Amino acid sequence: MTVKDYLLTFDKLELYNALCGLFERTYVVVTAGRTEFYKFIKNIEETEPVLSEGVIKARPVSEEDDLDMFLKEPNDEAEYALLYIRRAEILGYAVDDESIALCGRLNYAVHLVWEMTWFGFRNEDAEEEEFDS
Repeated sequence: MTVKDYLLTFDKLELYNALCGLFERTYVVVTAGRTEFYKFIKNIEETEPVLSEGVIKARPVSEEDDLDMFLKEPNDEAEYALLYIRRAEILGYAVDDESIALCGRLNYAVHLVWEMTWFGFRNEDAEEEEFDS
């Protein structure tokens, strides 16, 4: 299943509330609000993902359900951060069933959204940051 298909299996409000909980725990203030989050989900629905053989993996890094998320490409031992990968590409990677079983279905999804919205909910903001660096 692609990241896009996986994220769209969740209720938007459930995902938003869980994301807010994650931000509160990490002392980051959610300033965009639910409206911007819903626009982000609508953008996901409308985005044609760039399909890839890569898999988004996760592993716990603390007892508070924090996860380290990374991309693994086939036949490549390196682990790649999601920070500077275009959203359409992230949406086309596969979710990792082992990571979901290990970390929890909702927790995995929330961390995916967190990584994808690191530079903001609007795709234009993220694209600007992703490739200006």
